[in-house]
Amino acid sequence: MGLLIGVGLLWLGKHLPRYFRSPAELTAYHAPLWLDGLILVVTGGLYAYWGVRPGLSWATAVPLLGSTALILIAVIDLRYRLIFNLMMYPAIVLVLLFHLFFSGRSLLVTLLGGLFAFFIFYFTLLLRPGDLGGGDVKLALLIGLALGFPTVLWALLLGVGSGAVTAVTLLLIGRQSKKQVWNRKSQIPYAPFLCLGAILALLYNPFPFAIF
Repeated sequence: MGLLIGVGLLWLGKHLPRYFRSPAELTAYHAPLWLDGLILVVTGGLYAYWGVRPGLSWATAVPLLGSTALILIAVIDLRYRLIFNLMMYPAIVLVLLFHLFFSGRSLLVTLLGGLFAFFIFYFTLLLRPGDLGGGDVKLALLIGLALGFPTVLWALLLGVGSGAVTAVTLLLIGRQSKKQVWNRKSQIPYAPFLCLGAILALLYNPFPFAIF
């Protein structure tokens, strides 16, 4: 089921943005075939993990659906370098409503997580506007609200760390092969790394407690 959903996410990542923007406003970036395969492996692995280890239930359905949505956001950003407000704003509202009425988690924990992630990325955007976009800031806010504080610290550390490792690796490959693999940070979409950090934080959380 996870592999089939992965195929669907790849299809949606290609076609869904055309309903948000006209074809003239979209710039499709080439994604290597192995990257599509990686998306399938990650999606299949997630569904296998949640289905076998914790077992499928209403409790596991929420993080599983959240991880699926994050993968779709990552796929769209990889292909078009865009994070759409029409996806972010409803997702932020749904996460707030879920934690307000259903999760039982302190609202302060939720708001602290969202505000912490938002201001970290917002000030980074102000200081270095070429590195991030407004969509990355909204995505950080969404992840912060979803995970709460202090779990969002772990997610951001994983996301920023994996992005830095990827950037350095591409630079080293470019120097050794004498080919321009990467020359500007803006060419590397940041959303997939943020989504990866959030998904890993859902799978393993070293902060299984709330401070409030």
